[in-house]
Amino acid sequence: MPAPIMAVGKGAADFPAKLTGQVLVCNIIAACGGLMFGYDIGISGSVLF
Repeated sequence: MPAPIMAVGKGAADFPAKLTGQVLVCNIIAACGGLMFGYDIGISGSVLF
């Protein structure tokens, strides 16, 4: 897996991002969806093949 690239310099602090409650809930829902999809693929893949 390639290493992540991060911006370093003057422009790095110009982006006003905040971790709000809405962002946190969306991330948790997306992570749970990914876990369920991966579990489903793992279970049904072993049954079909």
